[in-house]
Amino acid sequence: MSESRVPLSAPPRAVFGTMERAGDDGGYTVSKSVSDAIKAGYRHFDTAELYSTTKAVGTSLAAAIASGLVRRHKLYITSKVRGMGMGMGTDMDMAASAESPSYDQLRARVEALISDLQVGYLDLLLLHWPGPDNVDMLQSPPENVEKACHWGFYEQHAETAWENMLRLKRDGLVQNVGVSNFYQRHLELLVGAFPNPLDRPFANQIYIDACHQEQEYVQHMRSAAVGVQYTMAYRPVAFSAVYNMLEDVAGGFAKTVAEVTAYENANASSATPTIISTHSVILAWMSSRGILPVCASTNTAHIEANLAASTLASTEGFDFDESLSTGLQGHEMVDMYGGCDEFAAVFKRLGAGTITDTAAASVAGVTSPSSVSASAPGNGNAA
Repeated sequence: MSESRVPLSAPPRAVFGTMERAGDDGGYTVSKSVSDAIKAGYRHFDTAELYSTTKAVGTSLAAAIASGLVRRHKLYITSKVRGMGMGMGTDMDMAASAESPSYDQLRARVEALISDLQVGYLDLLLLHWPGPDNVDMLQSPPENVEKACHWGFYEQHAETAWENMLRLKRDGLVQNVGVSNFYQRHLELLVGAFPNPLDRPFANQIYIDACHQEQEYVQHMRSAAVGVQYTMAYRPVAFSAVYNMLEDVAGGFAKTVAEVTAYENANASSATPTIISTHSVILAWMSSRGILPVCASTNTAHIEANLAASTLASTEGFDFDESLSTGLQGHEMVDMYGGCDEFAAVFKRLGAGTITDTAAASVAGVTSPSSVSASAPGNGNAA
């Protein structure tokens, strides 16, 4: 019997990120790192329309498939359309297309993504952020993002945007559809408009790290009332250098490394401990919570270590939450030293509370930052 070629139904839990890095060299570095990641055993790759690396990633994926290193149906390719897929181009074009969004335009963009990635279809497609597509997420300050991605825009276009995503799935371009940078109010509106569990977002990619753990929100998303099956975490180890600057935080991680190493030595079949750094602790902890961490490296040894930590079986049973949660969640000094994603914080503010809360505030005449309209779309930075 020939091998089944059915696409993977569940995303592999270790995710390799492909966002361009400082000193971009035309995609060569990312292309090589993707090739190295495939050789190391990574099978899930996170891409985006926003990233300049898409064609370079596609070159590496195609080469790996052509060489027989991996089959397409064993890969899991996640990508993201800019904003809510409601239009591109100049501010004037954006305004016009936002009034009459075209499924055909979105389909053409997704087909271009698939073509650049050379993969035939996408396993998972996300709306990258809950706001206009032409917000420049790589350049401008977070306050501009907050103005551009106000609640009014989202409320006006969310249902059409999501119906377009479901149509892409029905038309066979993507296997699953989800969101990124969506918080409680954002999801509440979608779930209310699309009550069928099969129509709800399959995944939500948000910012999670050791000091911004989102314990309650992840549980909320998994509840039957919301039904998001997978949480992906971007920038999970981005601020490790800040942790090392703070004695109590660094000490906490050192304690956890020692504890989990002792656990591995006592319980794992391998004599070689895998959890040897702050990075590996965070990735193994994410995996233990059922979260899919998205991380990248250009160093082959680091790529292999990240994959091992993200898929580690030898730590099953170790209570990372008990070891890590105390003293780390919401650590004020970490934020003061710049150890947080300020654009993620914007989307979290915009999606805080419930739609009922928003309506009550409106009746009371209270204006929140998330309800302020912008005179022109702004910019920011999301994974």
